[in-house]
Amino acid sequence: MKKISILCFVMFCFLTSFSQKYNYGACFVNPNFIKLEGKIVITDSTVNISSIYKGVEKVNSYSVVKKVNGIIYITDGVMTHSIAMNSESGKKKGFEYDTLIILTFDSRQGVGQNMMYYSKLVSN
Repeated sequence: MKKISILCFVMFCFLTSFSQKYNYGACFVNPNFIKLEGKIVITDSTVNISSIYKGVEKVNSYSVVKKVNGIIYITDGVMTHSIAMNSESGKKKGFEYDTLIILTFDSRQGVGQNMMYYSKLVSN
């Protein structure tokens, strides 16, 4: 009976892993707002940020280092960046959004280097 309980718990953990997908339609790159489409997929172990430009999709993949106080720390293998998500709604560049995702780059890339994605939650 104990083995079955442990097996059920392990299966429950795998089936309830964290995953969120956002589509974005506008970005803020200091000091400009730009219309850019793409998606952000966040799981327990990875964050994939893709952008679509002139029909070509480019994907940047990051590994999750840790999650602390609502901030996700990610790495590209060399530097550690952070992502914060805020519930905020509005319209930018004709795109209606419900979440503002802020990517803060490692300070070695320059102080105050942020990229803001005006996003809409697609799925949990």
